[in-house]
Amino acid sequence: MKINMTKAKVTHYHKITRQRKQIGKIQLVFYEKSKIPHIEYEIDDEYQSKGVMSKELKRYLSDRKKEGLNRFIAVIEKTNKASIKLIEKNRFVKMTEFDDKNCYFIDLDLWERSLKAHKEYCKNIELF
Repeated sequence: MKINMTKAKVTHYHKITRQRKQIGKIQLVFYEKSKIPHIEYEIDDEYQSKGVMSKELKRYLSDRKKEGLNRFIAVIEKTNKASIKLIEKNRFVKMTEFDDKNCYFIDLDLWERSLKAHKEYCKNIELF
């Protein structure tokens, strides 16, 4: 499976800063023929594995949801274990693989409805 990764438009650029210095970024990229934005991110080596990106990504997704953006794709190299862990921690689900990459997806509205249904289910079980 091949995906046309010709960039069409970058939006919602977010700088990650510490002590007034940019250490990373998160952005949405709309590729040609894709109606769902791809989320891309990067952070300086010295800030990796310290929880910075996890915190920033969670906030970033929440802000996009408030703007009415609910669905996102993340394409990650199979060898990038830290990024896979980050994206799965933020509720993305692996949908497919192609070449040397995994493709992840999240629908924030669906996730919230699932949580609500789960809470209701647990409440009903407690009644027995």
